[in-house]
Amino acid sequence: MSDTQSSRQEPSFTGAIPFKADGAYMPGLDGLRAISILIVVIAHVGFENLIPGGLGVTVFFFVSGFLITRILVAEQNQHAGAIDLPGFYLRRFLRLAPALLVFLLGSWLMLLPFGVKVDAGHVAAALFYFINYYDVVREWFGWSERTIPWGHLWSLAVEEHFYLLFPAALALFGKTHQARVRLVIISIVVCALWRAYAVLGLGLPHEHTYYTTDSRLENIAWGCLLAILLDGAPRTRARLAWLVGWHWVVLALGAILATLVYRDEVFRETLRYSIQGAALFLLV
Repeated sequence: MSDTQSSRQEPSFTGAIPFKADGAYMPGLDGLRAISILIVVIAHVGFENLIPGGLGVTVFFFVSGFLITRILVAEQNQHAGAIDLPGFYLRRFLRLAPALLVFLLGSWLMLLPFGVKVDAGHVAAALFYFINYYDVVREWFGWSERTIPWGHLWSLAVEEHFYLLFPAALALFGKTHQARVRLVIISIVVCALWRAYAVLGLGLPHEHTYYTTDSRLENIAWGCLLAILLDGAPRTRARLAWLVGWHWVVLALGAILATLVYRDEVFRETLRYSIQGAALFLLV
């Protein structure tokens, strides 16, 4: 097939995000991450009733899933579906661990004069990325209440669990484009159904729904899905290009606004995350 014939099959849409997966830097996504962090910061300084900090975390999860998946899929495209898992894990460790250690030590030294106590459970939960489960399960095991303000590391724990699980799942069950799509869609559906069952069937508290990986992994998976579909065949890319336009932006923003305005507790603990994930899919 000639280059001219091949180009005719590609959708005409061109934008800031290339279709084909690669590890190239995309400044537009840095903007999204900056917005997500700004939302969280504004909420935490006393405006949580006006600015929903949780939405900022959801946006950050989506962007993380998108970026990591593009990197992994690009590697699979170059190496017949294979992923260098030890290399990936080493890069994640070197990127996260030094900053985490400096933060933990520095914050502990700052709080030491105020008599704030830190026990081994607090340190282990922070160092080994299970602080998002610590407050949920500590009463079950008789652990002491967390007194040092490391609770915001819960989102880092969710991302670290994603870094551990998703590349291995992709290497084992996602060697082709169709397999990747199937893997991520199943993950989204299973996570959404489990969250609904946890709330409606088991009556698990808000802390579980909001903080735990098994509940929030769906937000990351929506970003993974977009990255995988962008890397698909020309027909798939053409369908995605059809979703570009201001009317879709308005629809997606309206859906996100609706999830913030509608205050029913069951909705907020279940469908809210799915609707926000789908809306971010459209926006990005």
